[in-house]
Amino acid sequence: MFNLLKGEIYKLWRSKSLYICSAVMLVFVLLLYGMFSLADMMQQGEVANGSYGLTVNEGVTSVWDEMGIPYIVQMMFSSISALIVAIFVSIYVFGDYANGAIKNVVGKGYSRGTVFLSKFVGTVVGTAVMQIVMVLGLLICEVIILGGRRLNVDVLVEISGYVAMQLLLGAALTAIVVTISQVCRNLGAGIAISACMIMFSSFATAGINALLKFMDMNVNVCEYWILDLISECPMGNMDNSFLVRAVVCAIVWSVVAIGVGAIHFRKADVK
Repeated sequence: MFNLLKGEIYKLWRSKSLYICSAVMLVFVLLLYGMFSLADMMQQGEVANGSYGLTVNEGVTSVWDEMGIPYIVQMMFSSISALIVAIFVSIYVFGDYANGAIKNVVGKGYSRGTVFLSKFVGTVVGTAVMQIVMVLGLLICEVIILGGRRLNVDVLVEISGYVAMQLLLGAALTAIVVTISQVCRNLGAGIAISACMIMFSSFATAGINALLKFMDMNVNVCEYWILDLISECPMGNMDNSFLVRAVVCAIVWSVVAIGVGAIHFRKADVK
């Protein structure tokens, strides 16, 4: 197991997809701060309102007063982060099938369950690195553009707790996408299914909730679906109810996804 994990980490650091997807994360961070900076200049009258296709309400408080750094961190995690993570996972998992690496590893006599688990752990490390890079990019932009005046110990502690929870939930999402990619074994299909899941599953859970309510069943499935938990994760003042539910759901979804993926991997042909 140790040798497999060592090999996964080595492949991870040599993976172009890790660096490209991390760079894409940073590009979105720059675009977000650039848009907010432009909106602020319009509010201050430094740039004509409506320039570059952006219109703001003049004479109101600065956008920076309305959009605190915790809110911006939440915005990134609940929107683009999950999609980029899914794309990276699909590329990384499929890469082993495309270059024949998975066949070579299985041929060395390692149990398939161990091979699948090591792949999951390596992928989680990669997605965690990407998300941490995104947060560091946000903090650096905050310091460069606003001088870091909104950053203090309380804010950093608040952000740290939020990021820790998002990394746990992100690990569960990674497990689901790893299993989808392993079952599909096709890059296009893996990305398409994962992207659709990320963009539309919340509508599905809302529809299921409406149906259950119509049937007089007091069950809210949104409270247990991993993507809804990621988007609804509170920044600071995280009550015990959400904390316990999020941790339990993250563990359960991870175990279920890894179990399904490992069972399929053990029975499927490796080519």
